[in-house]
Amino acid sequence: MAHSPEKWDRLLITGGGLLADEPEAPERWLGQRLGAFELIEPIGSGGMASVFLGRRADRQFEQQVAVKILSERLHATSHRDRFLRERQILADLEHPGIARIIDGGMTEDDRPYLVMEYVAGTSIDSYCDASEPAPERRVELVLKVCAAVGYAHGRGMVHLDLKPGNILINESGEPKLLDFGIAAAAGGDDRDALAAFTPLYAAPEQVLGGTTSTATDVYQLGLLLYRLLTGRTAFAGSPDDLDALKRRILDDPPPRVADDAPVPSRWRRDLDAILARCLHKDPDQRYRSVAHLVDDLRALIADRPVAAVAATPGYRLAKWYPRRRRAVLAGGALVLLAAAGGGLYWQQLSAQRERADLSADRAAAASALLADILESVDPLAGGGALADVISTSGFELSAARRYRPEVQREIVLMTSRTLLDLGRYRDVVKMVEPLVADPPAADGSSALHAEYLSLLGYAHYRDGDLKQGLALLEAALAAQLADPGVDPEVLATTLQRTALAERRAARPERARGHLERALELLAGALPDNDIRLAQAHNHFGLVLTDLGQYRAAIASFERADAIYQSAPGEQELRRAMTLGNLADAQRLAGGLDAAERNARAAVALAERAPDNPQLLATANVALGNVLTTARRYADAAEHYRQAHGIYARALGPDHPRLALVAHNLGVVLRLDGRCVEALASFDEAIRIAAAAYPEDHPELLESRRQRALCAR
Repeated sequence: MAHSPEKWDRLLITGGGLLADEPEAPERWLGQRLGAFELIEPIGSGGMASVFLGRRADRQFEQQVAVKILSERLHATSHRDRFLRERQILADLEHPGIARIIDGGMTEDDRPYLVMEYVAGTSIDSYCDASEPAPERRVELVLKVCAAVGYAHGRGMVHLDLKPGNILINESGEPKLLDFGIAAAAGGDDRDALAAFTPLYAAPEQVLGGTTSTATDVYQLGLLLYRLLTGRTAFAGSPDDLDALKRRILDDPPPRVADDAPVPSRWRRDLDAILARCLHKDPDQRYRSVAHLVDDLRALIADRPVAAVAATPGYRLAKWYPRRRRAVLAGGALVLLAAAGGGLYWQQLSAQRERADLSADRAAAASALLADILESVDPLAGGGALADVISTSGFELSAARRYRPEVQREIVLMTSRTLLDLGRYRDVVKMVEPLVADPPAADGSSALHAEYLSLLGYAHYRDGDLKQGLALLEAALAAQLADPGVDPEVLATTLQRTALAERRAARPERARGHLERALELLAGALPDNDIRLAQAHNHFGLVLTDLGQYRAAIASFERADAIYQSAPGEQELRRAMTLGNLADAQRLAGGLDAAERNARAAVALAERAPDNPQLLATANVALGNVLTTARRYADAAEHYRQAHGIYARALGPDHPRLALVAHNLGVVLRLDGRCVEALASFDEAIRIAAAAYPEDHPELLESRRQRALCAR
């Protein structure tokens, strides 16, 4: 049987063979009433069902819906059970990217129907073909589809038919996922679902009749990504030859992005790697989850390294340098190009360093530091990102001791701030420990020693070692308080670091005292719009929130955000953190609308700061907290899971921050009636917290209490 190309996307392969698109006459349904809705015109039909536009028959208010009725030829087959299951699946899914179910029932001839949200729009591929959005916009659309699919996976369901025709772009330009008709329980072995799929968007395991899983959806998302970015179908061929199409799916390598494809040239290597991982024949070799695919797509847009590409030093450097070019040049660090350039650059670097006055300003210190780093790297090896070179090249920051103290200080502080921003706490520990190993000499270096103690203690605390971090911070603070000539800004920094550690140790009153002193010092030393003052207000707001003083906390966060907005340069990182904290205080004060607005703004800003994925995790926690208070438990769980995945990858499986997220996830799962899943989350939280905190720590006690509630 031959079929036109227009119909190919709507063919259905079943256990009984190929069913053509042979819908029953729609006229019989027009004007009929099903439940509260009247059918007014056909929308579409396929091998399994017909879909009609409907409206409320009672006209009490205007409401348009899509009504889907099982085909007459299938209502006495196993497809009837699958159709009924689709109704239950949709009833369990509530996500802005999934068309919601409104009603359902049986026709007079005992055929099931379901009533769904009507999406006035066009298919995602037609939308891209007609409006020709930028490649970044196309990837953003795929990311939004991924969010809906990931949500379904979190509810235990896989879609299995992620083709463009099942994704509509509504009038607001947002994608909506439709048609869970062949969806199955994740990890299940539904024989009907295995036998029903769309040929052009089928995964190898579907063609072979094997077990489907979330990896099947990842494969289909890869096909969708290829179609939207290139305008082509990945395994296209003659639509009349189904056997040839199956062979291509099973045997052909994943398609590469052609030179004439309308995508940025800088994307091609990364995009080919992403597609190769999505479209691997072996499901176990694909992305482990939709969240991992999302991470790489966001990295693609931001021109950061993607996990699908082997992380060679040269690849990391190629990604790092364009995003840091201005800072590199400002620090006299054009010499970074030497890592890939060869001998001439190295000769120029040596000459520059001989001319440099190492007792000069910060630019000279930066140049000297980078010169040392580059001299420790084999230029033929390709170089690497700054943080990676420092931590892997054999460069020791203790080498900074050969410089004068003021230059040494600049080198240490400049490098450690970069690494702290990137969450590389252990690298900071490794570099600073040699500088504090010996007691300070009687040559005026005690102030520098105390500053290094403060930095080392803060790095230990952020890495999860609260006890060691707090001890070092307290030693640094005692030394600085005893020094009458201490720089007020340096003391204020240590006060803030100690306050944050005290807060984690559940001593908010002590933290408050430290922060009040820090604010007093900074107010007298800095202009009113200095970002260091904003950071102190942000920290103070955290402690006020812990103390239940929500109005004062909100005022402190708003003051910090106002400074960030008026400060020169890009402040997305700091604003994202502050808005997430503000959202939490507003939530606790009862202002849920404002809290959700600020939490979502924090997530949006954090997504634009790819070098600090932990910030995105923190913003997702803030949004999850708001959604939990609003009793939107499923949505909250999704954001907690995203945060958990980011933290686990960045900090390891035993960091105390994971205990907090696992606890929150357990709470929403318990409130959502999913106690079996909640117990696993509480067990993780208790395991991590018990290793990090004393037995009477409130986080540990609360996790145990919540687990007991769930275990009853």
